[in-house]
Amino acid sequence: MRVTTAASGSGLLVVEEPAAAADTARLLREHDPNLRLVPQPHEATGGLLWKVFYWNGPDRESDCLFSWMTDDGDPLPLGSQIVEKAKLLDRRTAGTTLGHTRLNELERDRLQRGKEAAFASVEDDHRPYIDRGRRSVSMGSRPTRQPADHI
Repeated sequence: MRVTTAASGSGLLVVEEPAAAADTARLLREHDPNLRLVPQPHEATGGLLWKVFYWNGPDRESDCLFSWMTDDGDPLPLGSQIVEKAKLLDRRTAGTTLGHTRLNELERDRLQRGKEAAFASVEDDHRPYIDRGRRSVSMGSRPTRQPADHI
């Protein structure tokens, strides 16, 4: 395996492995034969910006699914995370993975069920007193008394 080095924009020496691009492209094609990993020059850093395209055949333009970069536009290093992101964005598996909105809804439902169970437990503890017509008092913290000069 041949390893090359390149200077980054900040002056750091970056080690690049050409095999990483071939391995990542192979993993993308194993997932979907129409996915293509395309390197493009990044003018600001002088490095490569990786993009994943969906190949629509020889008679149509390819669709860019995403660019592998930070929110600030800086290229990210090539790795297996690019394959995971492509899997998340895959049209064929869009219904099989849960999105953030759905996960948040499930978590809210779980917390609500926990609250309802806790209230039901307290109600069950106090039910004998309520059924006999007595007042049930929870043994919570005592209220603090205000000093006399604040009345």
